[in-house]
Amino acid sequence: MKSALPAKRLARRLLGPRSMSEVDIVYRCFRRDERGAVMIDVGAHYGESLWPFAKDGWQVHAFEPDPVNRAHLIEACRPLPNVTVVPSAVSDRAGELTLYRSQESSGISTLNAFSRSHEPAGIVDVTTLRTYIDQVGSRGVTVLKIDAEGYDRFVLQGHPWHQLRPHAILCEFEDYKTVQLGACPDRRGTSAAALS
Repeated sequence: MKSALPAKRLARRLLGPRSMSEVDIVYRCFRRDERGAVMIDVGAHYGESLWPFAKDGWQVHAFEPDPVNRAHLIEACRPLPNVTVVPSAVSDRAGELTLYRSQESSGISTLNAFSRSHEPAGIVDVTTLRTYIDQVGSRGVTVLKIDAEGYDRFVLQGHPWHQLRPHAILCEFEDYKTVQLGACPDRRGTSAAALS
């Protein structure tokens, strides 16, 4: 009789190598999801997170307010007609805010200058997920990924929870980005995933 695999070996067999990210895990959990699966990617950057979902035919709504990052995103998504690139930032209320960019990293463009390297890069339109979802008439969200460099809580507050409940939520949080915006300073960590 075969003995059960040790937990670590079983996890590695199911999930793959140790370098797997949270996005990879969510993708593996939902890649065989029903037709009509939808991903919302807030803070899409160059499209690294959305790519496997989009290649599988999911409808993807990718928010990227930084025009430099957005140009890379549009180029990367050119062969994917199921990806809609949205040039707005996302928060809990619509309007306009200053976008800050850093020479340190293209991945930390933000509405909240948390680094000494941030410099104003212009004014951007800000929307809410509630407003956007109403505009496009989406009937469901399978995966909601948020990497809004400190504004993640506000993105969540602007989601129409009474109307749509994502099956999975991936959200970044880091104290030095969020405490100055009023988030709870007792939280520690860099990312979280919730699955329903």
